[in-house]
Amino acid sequence: MHTGKWWWVTQKTGRTIIPVIISSDKTQLTVFRNKTAYPVYLTIGNIPKHIRRKPSRRAHVLLAYLPTAKLDHITNKAARRRTQANLFHACMGHILKPLEEYGITGLPMTSGDGAVRSGHPIFSNYVGDYPEQVLVTAVKTGECPECPVPPNELGNPESVRSPRELGKILEALDSVSQGPTAFAQACREAGCGMRTLQRPHRRLLQRHLFLSFYIFSTHSSHTLFN
Repeated sequence: MHTGKWWWVTQKTGRTIIPVIISSDKTQLTVFRNKTAYPVYLTIGNIPKHIRRKPSRRAHVLLAYLPTAKLDHITNKAARRRTQANLFHACMGHILKPLEEYGITGLPMTSGDGAVRSGHPIFSNYVGDYPEQVLVTAVKTGECPECPVPPNELGNPESVRSPRELGKILEALDSVSQGPTAFAQACREAGCGMRTLQRPHRRLLQRHLFLSFYIFSTHSSHTLFN
């Protein structure tokens, strides 16, 4: 979204795109006996960056709170993690469902100068640290959420990879109706380090989610020195 080329390719003549930027991060609430909250925030790319980045300007709005249930009744740890990931994707699919229709048909919106334009809200970027990126893209922990570089080559400047192939990933997701065994096999054959989730958020994936992340410099630096 940070390039003018992206805007010209995405925005059609006579239309105004509204790039929707989503961010989420699970937060520990120590004053409430170690409870956690999972807020999801929304802002739009039409607001200048120097305004969006200042909390005092209130350019972000609280969109939803995601469930933080630990699901302790599921004794198998792997099954519990899959269920929590499926719950996340099911909730995000419900929250962002209106974008599927209005991103195509558009909505009449009045801008600050009083002009009425056809606005098309579309998902453009996701802001989150590495654990959030892994969860959103449904890849395994230790994998790169953007490209299929092997975990042992992460950080190697000579290992340059192309972004993940969206077609292979969507084909693997389509095999979920063939049963769990065939679905797991399709995810492995896709060679993209995907987890076998039943309900990954396809609307985000179809926007090539793997290219939508902001660089989290602070989190990356912390990882390097710890």
